[in-house]
Amino acid sequence: MLLREAEIEYLYFLGKKLPIISLYNEIIGFFQYYTTADTFMMEEIQIKPKYQGRGVFRALYGFLIPEIKNS
Repeated sequence: MLLREAEIEYLYFLGKKLPIISLYNEIIGFFQYYTTADTFMMEEIQIKPKYQGRGVFRALYGFLIPEIKNS
């Protein structure tokens, strides 16, 4: 699975930004995080079992680095 083929959209819920990961029109996971001036906290991550162990979690950190820098 190549995450670069996946799409990330955002769901806004209770003042939080939740990235939703879709691949070929199927939601494959989501994660919830927050940042402060000096903290990054991953609160929850859910990935469908058939996509676990296929590089999704590792690729998410590549996505998060620019997001954290812009926070």
